[in-house]
Amino acid sequence: MADFLKENPVKEKKLEKKKEFEKKLNEIINYKYWCKEAKSIIDNWLIAYRGHWLTAIEIEGISLDNNLCEQKIRGSIGWRKMLGGHRTREGAKQYAIIRTHRQTWIHQKKYPYNELLNVIQN
Repeated sequence: MADFLKENPVKEKKLEKKKEFEKKLNEIINYKYWCKEAKSIIDNWLIAYRGHWLTAIEIEGISLDNNLCEQKIRGSIGWRKMLGGHRTREGAKQYAIIRTHRQTWIHQKKYPYNELLNVIQN
C-alpha cells in the first residue's frame, strides 16, 4: 500500500484500490468460523471503525500508521511524570486539549504561545 501511495496515483486509482481493500476487509469481517477472541476484535475494532481503516488511501497526507502520533505523545510523558500525573479527569482532559493544539500549531509552523494567546483573548 505504501508503495502504491508513493506513486501519487490519480483519485480514480485510489478509489479503485480502496474498493479492493474494502472487499478484502469485508471478507475478513464476514468469515463465519472465527474463534471467540477473534470475533471480539472484529466486532470491537474492524466493524466499529470500518469507515476509518482505509482513509489514508483516499485522503492525501494521511499516514497509513500512527507512528507520528505516538512520537508526539512521548513529549508529554515527561511532563506528566514531573507533575505527578493528573489529579482529576478534567485536568487530564484540559491538558490533552492544550497539548493537541500546541502540537498542531507546531506542525503548522506557527508559534504555540502566540496562538494560545489568540485563543484565550478571543
